[in-house]
Amino acid sequence: MCPLWSINAHIRSPAEKVVSEAIIPSDFRCPISLELMRDPVVLATGQTYDRESITLWIESGHNTCPKTGQTLAHSNLIPHLALKNLIGMWCREQKFPFDTAENNQKVNGAVRNKAAIEAAKMTVSFLVNKLSLSQSFEAANGVVYELRSLAKTNSDSRASMAEAGVIPLLVRYLGSDRNGWEVSGRRGGGDSEGSYECAAGGAVAILEVVVKRGGVVAIAAAYIAIRKLGMLLREGSDAARESAVATLVTICRKGGSEMVGELAAIAGIERIIWEMMSSGTMRSRRKAATLLRILRRWAAGLDGEFVDLHTTATATISSSSRVALAS
Repeated sequence: MCPLWSINAHIRSPAEKVVSEAIIPSDFRCPISLELMRDPVVLATGQTYDRESITLWIESGHNTCPKTGQTLAHSNLIPHLALKNLIGMWCREQKFPFDTAENNQKVNGAVRNKAAIEAAKMTVSFLVNKLSLSQSFEAANGVVYELRSLAKTNSDSRASMAEAGVIPLLVRYLGSDRNGWEVSGRRGGGDSEGSYECAAGGAVAILEVVVKRGGVVAIAAAYIAIRKLGMLLREGSDAARESAVATLVTICRKGGSEMVGELAAIAGIERIIWEMMSSGTMRSRRKAATLLRILRRWAAGLDGEFVDLHTTATATISSSSRVALAS
């Protein structure tokens, strides 16, 4: 059988030569050819390769994974569309040509599901690492956007985000670190107020979805975000405030009295929540009323039941609106 390096031997086009001379991120390189993956696919073992390279490997008589050496349970190749999109973004930034056409090859549902989980973990890991290296709001905005899209559309990604440690990273964009980031941005040539608002809004939107659907790990990690979210209720945009109050309701309901106590320790928090109940969207007012109810039950020692408060909360909204009008 031919050696590994010869499997992908072919005459390079001018575009390929330009890409090969660039510093390609390791996650974007095929483990076989070590070149940029144009059509990344996931193997049965969960490893990702370029379709052309791994197809030639299998057709050459191999029945193992090149990277792990594991015997393949099947030879189906699952398109890694999330990674392909990331590679496409990188290519556009570098002004390299890249074909983003999707592959519609049909595969077994169970196989696709296993591969999708592995693909989601890999994509999340890559994005979380990229976010950790971001040095400004502007640099983080693109990563936050991708994470937000994944969190909203992919249930596997939500759990992976919590496990990968995304929550502590997102907390950086929610409040007190803002001045330091802005100074760093100005020195580097340019973060605007809009960049801050975009990063903060995206971060809290991700937190809302990850905390709600990300499982026990997400709830435990969310403890450090409580004070920042409380601060966001006072000074955030309308959309950020709505996501923040919804996230706090979820944290308090699922996290129990310790989480509620941390929120209650924020000076003036009840007043901030009360003011939210007479402004903003209907959803934010409803969530604010629920959160205030949770705090008051905790203060009264009734911390065993923080759920099913929607009916009471809705009634509280109406009364708070009347009080606000009277004042």
